[in-house]
Amino acid sequence: MTSFIVFLVVAIIAHILVWNWRPWLPGSEGYASLIEGVKAATYSVIPYIYQA
Repeated sequence: MTSFIVFLVVAIIAHILVWNWRPWLPGSEGYASLIEGVKAATYSVIPYIYQA
């Protein structure tokens, strides 16, 4: 019975961690969409950095 409770606690913790990290995982296009998003954000910010 104790091993079942330990297993249940580990499973619950794993589910909570997956729910917290899921937004960080790439979408259906994979890492290519993540990289494209980072490129777009970088190209938007760079002109403000070099404006001085």
